[in-house]
Amino acid sequence: MDPAHDGPKGAGHGRRPAPHPGGRAHRTAHRLGGFAGRVAAVVGCLVLACTSCAAAGGEAAVLTQAELVGDWSNTAGARVHLSADHSLTVDGIEHAMHGYSCSTSMKAGKWRVWEPSGSADEGTNFSISPDNADSPSWCGLEAQVQHDAKGFNICLYLDPDGMCSAEELLRKEPAPPR
Repeated sequence: MDPAHDGPKGAGHGRRPAPHPGGRAHRTAHRLGGFAGRVAAVVGCLVLACTSCAAAGGEAAVLTQAELVGDWSNTAGARVHLSADHSLTVDGIEHAMHGYSCSTSMKAGKWRVWEPSGSADEGTNFSISPDNADSPSWCGLEAQVQHDAKGFNICLYLDPDGMCSAEELLRKEPAPPR
């Protein structure tokens, strides 16, 4: 028998003793566990970050123009009212788009469906433009209609690669009681 593996006299019976806290075997195991733990933490953070950066809102959906009419808002303070005559009013537009850099002074404009889905009366996307199309201080916007577990929503965007976060999504407000 190897005396190094016997441990205290009569206690080993050929087995290696448990490592002493602070001993070489313990430090090596701790160092590997610490490294693996750090790698797991970094990977976990990346997965969480990628998940929270992913576009919210679900799949593209088709709504008729009549279904789009009404008030759409989000918890961040943005509100868009789409009228049947294709006019719109806007308040707090900067709260519907991350990094919005256009003028927030636009309060009214026009909207129209631009990506029809089988008929001219319905679509998955629409555009928003100011009443005064010559206005250099306001950017035209696009909107995508989507559907997720919470229902239909609208994501406003300047660049189709920069979609909405969950907080920026506009959801239709219930119609007021009659």
